[in-house]
Amino acid sequence: MHHSQSALAIYRRALPMYERAGNLFGVEAMHANIGQQLERARDLEQAEKEFRLALELTQKLGARQSEGIVNESLGGLYLDRGDPARALETMKQATGIALEIHDATTVAQTRRKQGESLHALGRTGEAEEAFKDGIARLDSMGETARSGDGKLRLARLYLDLGRLDEAEAMARAAVEQHERAHVDSSEAGAALARVLVALGKIGEARTVATAAVARAPDELSGQIAAADVELSEKYPELAIARLNKALAARLPEVPHRFDAELLLARALSAAGRIREAESRLRAIAAEARQKGFILVEKAAMEKR
Repeated sequence: MHHSQSALAIYRRALPMYERAGNLFGVEAMHANIGQQLERARDLEQAEKEFRLALELTQKLGARQSEGIVNESLGGLYLDRGDPARALETMKQATGIALEIHDATTVAQTRRKQGESLHALGRTGEAEEAFKDGIARLDSMGETARSGDGKLRLARLYLDLGRLDEAEAMARAAVEQHERAHVDSSEAGAALARVLVALGKIGEARTVATAAVARAPDELSGQIAAADVELSEKYPELAIARLNKALAARLPEVPHRFDAELLLARALSAAGRIREAESRLRAIAAEARQKGFILVEKAAMEKR
């Protein structure tokens, strides 16, 4: 229900109850849940501490399924923080554990999430394979929403590769599946809007982006999509203002921040602020190179 702070408070009240009862399985679950809420609140350092406490307990208890799930959470955190290589290795550990114990859902989820790290690292063929594997597994289990998550991320990969027809098909499928599963589809809508901009379908892109922002105004993905529409309609100053405000409002995940900053550099250039754009692109390229985001570095270098 997106009441993250309320959930966090409840988990923190429950933790000492499990501790007093000597229920280590409950203690582990609460540390994992607290970590997830802290990650959503962008307190990544404390979230990692909670995940590591949970991981130690899973290993002590021999709780292999929970160990795989906690590794999955840690892998996602590392990617959010901007370390795709570490994220990939951690996610592979999660997949290995899940395969060993025949946890089909975690295998599917972690294969899809391996795709995200491989995409960031520029290993696009492997990323496509991982996404398709995860999606096929999720589809076979009837995991409509999670399969939609995979198709959303595959759409982003195809967009980066310029495979726009495939990107549109995947993005539309993600939106449809999220709606059918009655989950928030703002991120899928934002991805579809960006694909539509690339295809020149600006009117529909505007409608889809506006809906994504209305559904989740605090989400950076929707603001990026709306700014992309504004830039395509020759309103770069509106895009610049929107992106600066969105970036200042929260500490975003590194992959989303790179997306926003690349678009901001394009908008600055379109507004005639060439030096600012070039300075920002140099900074993006340097940081992306240091963190291992190969496609981001390439994009920043090409736009200079």
